[in-house]
Amino acid sequence: MALEPMGVPTGDEGSNPKLIDFSGRFRVSVVLSVPVFSLAMEPVDGTDTMLPHVDLC
Repeated sequence: MALEPMGVPTGDEGSNPKLIDFSGRFRVSVVLSVPVFSLAMEPVDGTDTMLPHVDLC
């Protein structure tokens, strides 16, 4: 009786639905996080063009 290794990908299984789902979620999260990141880093890089500067003191 020949034993086959478990969990070793053979390459002929086709597309993985979980990989497709997670790839789509990753792309959506990147698209949504880029504007938030740029707004958060705006005071650091010195541009201050998108939001008005408010002095609270």
